[in-house]
Amino acid sequence: LRDAIRSHADGDIDNAISLYSQLLESPHAPKHVYQNLISCLRSKQKLTEGLHVAKLGLAKFPNDASILLNQGNIFLDLKKYSQAFQSLRLSLSLDPSSFSALLGMTSSLRGLKLPCLAYRSLLSVYLKSSKTDKGRLIPYLLNTAVEINELYPQLQSQSESLISSLQQDIDKYQPTSLIGKLRLYSVLCEAFSILRQTDVAYDYYKKAEILLDESLANKNGDLTGDDIKRWHSASWNNAINLLKMGDMKAGWKLYDHGLVVPTKTAQ
Repeated sequence: LRDAIRSHADGDIDNAISLYSQLLESPHAPKHVYQNLISCLRSKQKLTEGLHVAKLGLAKFPNDASILLNQGNIFLDLKKYSQAFQSLRLSLSLDPSSFSALLGMTSSLRGLKLPCLAYRSLLSVYLKSSKTDKGRLIPYLLNTAVEINELYPQLQSQSESLISSLQQDIDKYQPTSLIGKLRLYSVLCEAFSILRQTDVAYDYYKKAEILLDESLANKNGDLTGDDIKRWHSASWNNAINLLKMGDMKAGWKLYDHGLVVPTKTAQ
């Protein structure tokens, strides 16, 4: 067990998987062996194997919040949102302080096209959180408010109100990683576009553009399909806003992003 944990900590995931798997052959394997093995398998994209281990673990430890959390995260990876919600909601009920379970559960709700319910779930925690935790929740609340605006244009005024109510706490969230800053600036760009504060939105867009170029140059593996989708959406919204302002040069430069933004009408 010590060797497995040491390999896991050192990043030798293949060896950790091998050692944890051997430990599972014991009828008395502790629950953290299941927890750690599922995490290792997920990091290697061995999702089917991870679900199998989760099933074995829950047969022995049916009320283990961590195993349920890991299982829910794998379901999220597989885009099986209903099953993810069930696992993550149960995990959160067993450990109400789990930030990871809360974020996973609300991600599954967003995957099920229920952003309003996701927002209310986040907000219920946000309102009673410390200043630090409020800051951590800001980007998730903003993302969800933007999705509400995208899915329900008739709720434009409500979306504006949601975003405005969060403005006083935006500065409490200061990510240190490149990908964290890129994601924050991208969602702030979209949020301020909804508020029709075009200058502020475009300023965040330019900050994000520098980080995106840096990430692509470094071949940063943290970028996801959702990051690229958001980038195209932010670029398109800025193109429209800039053209309306009369800044034709900057507006037309971004206009082609609209060709890859999903739409219900012909492009």
